[in-house]
Amino acid sequence: MHAFSNIGSSFATIGSNIVQGIWNGISNGWNWLKDKVSSLANSLLDAAKSALGIESPSKKFRDEVGLFMAQGIGVGFSDEMKKVNKQIEESIPQEFDVGAKVNFSDADIDGEPWKPKPKGGGAAGSPVVHITQNIYANTTDYAKQQKEAQRQFKQAARTVLA
Repeated sequence: MHAFSNIGSSFATIGSNIVQGIWNGISNGWNWLKDKVSSLANSLLDAAKSALGIESPSKKFRDEVGLFMAQGIGVGFSDEMKKVNKQIEESIPQEFDVGAKVNFSDADIDGEPWKPKPKGGGAAGSPVVHITQNIYANTTDYAKQQKEAQRQFKQAARTVLA
């Protein structure tokens, strides 16, 4: 009967060993499975890099995708700025109704009173008129600025001589 007296503790030890064995098997199996999945992923990445002829996907994205994306944004920005600039230029008035006012004093340029010469006195008896005309041309084009200055000067001359 002594043979069966420690049977409970023997079964407990056996059960514990079985559970530990199962756990070790699962742990080892899990590590094996992770290694296989990792190896497969690396193999797929290496195959993709080889097929595309690249060493690093980040370099590929930098040198091709990122480069072309930035250039595309630049072209889009430049094209749109041309449209915006045109809209701004079209909204600025190009012609202005300028009224010129000329004040004459009774003194000539030298401070002496101006006296008209008798008929036939010619230009010597004409008053000296100084006109300060500020020309505003809303363009950076030099030829257009000159044309606007000429237009405004003619308008001022017509007003003075009228």
